Amino acid sequence: MKKFIFIIAIIFLGYALNTYKVWAQERANVYYNEACSDCITYIKEVEPVLKKYNISANLKDYINQPDYRKDLSEENKSYNVPIELQDSLTLFLKPNLVVEGHVPLNVIDQLLENYERLPPHRLIVLYQPEMHSTTNEFTLYVFGYDLEKIQTDRDIVNLIKEKPVEENDTNLSGSIIMPLIIGAISNSLHPCAIAVLLLLLTFLYTLNKKRKAIVGMGLAYVVGIFIVYFLIGLGILKAISLSSEPFFVAKVASLVLIVLGIINVKDYFFPNLPIHLRIPDFTKDAIQSFMEKASVPTAFVVGALVGLCAFPCTGGIYTVVISTLAATKSAEFVLYLLIYNLIFVLPLLLVVIASSNKRLLEKVETIEMKSAKRLHLVTGIMMILIGLGVYLWIGAIIYG
Repeated sequence: MKKFIFIIAIIFLGYALNTYKVWAQERANVYYNEACSDCITYIKEVEPVLKKYNISANLKDYINQPDYRKDLSEENKSYNVPIELQDSLTLFLKPNLVVEGHVPLNVIDQLLENYERLPPHRLIVLYQPEMHSTTNEFTLYVFGYDLEKIQTDRDIVNLIKEKPVEENDTNLSGSIIMPLIIGAISNSLHPCAIAVLLLLLTFLYTLNKKRKAIVGMGLAYVVGIFIVYFLIGLGILKAISLSSEPFFVAKVASLVLIVLGIINVKDYFFPNLPIHLRIPDFTKDAIQSFMEKASVPTAFVVGALVGLCAFPCTGGIYTVVISTLAATKSAEFVLYLLIYNLIFVLPLLLVVIASSNKRLLEKVETIEMKSAKRLHLVTGIMMILIGLGVYLWIGAIIYG
């Protein structure tokens, strides 16, 4: 058992580290006009600077691809870049850092090198519209403060650090933390995965399995769910991040979540009406077959199958959180994804701990059977509230 869990842990850790390296390669949208030769030259000069900080330039020529002009307008709105600072060459480098025009490279280099030391201002814009020049100044805009003309030899990092963060000024990626935690807690209470785990553990007791073996198989089940859910999340995140309108995807996901929440509420008041959120019937035989083999590897497979098949039950909140992470371009989304899934499996871990005591497990099973219907109602209401909250929050970000 220990060997199996160790091998699975090593494989997952290796995959997670590799994935983190891939996602750590940030993508900066760079909007430009291909007819502008100075813009092309500037982009070629700035790309090595970005690469130095593991940022790849996602080039968007809005002249040859008119749809990119709409993307540029939407992105300027989502960042709340003042109109007077918007230029024909725009680089969205970080969730709160924008370069407009031909800003001196040494200034960009200095900011990126010290980015983690900067106060979490909602927006920082560097603006320098002049081409064909060796200008020694640029304009700095920090949210909540007046525009400033800055000499290129000034220490811009200390200049920004001297500006206190305005009250209620929050970074987009930071503001997702609480919704993420609330969403994970709400999702973790869904009875789908808990019911199957209880069935597995009580079945093991009927086979007179030792408590140590029961706990080990319970942990393997939880690990199976965790890994599958994490990988599903990475897949969704990758797909959404390729969209030119991630905020639109997040809004659609929030509307879908509201519909799924209504279905859960419907199941409480009108359980006989069609359309339910539950594990598909055609998968139950496979789950039962693996469960009856009663070993750590098969318990892991059962967990993986439940994680996959229960996604229609539990995936609504998950998808909304992921699409919002993609929309905010958070550099820590893999870490946030891990946090979400750890919270998601926490009730399952508590059930596994309870399984070391047969009487306590029986009480937990009784409570689950009595409260399953109410949990559908509670999670349904939470899904509706989270969906509405995210929809309104995104609207506020884009339109102010």
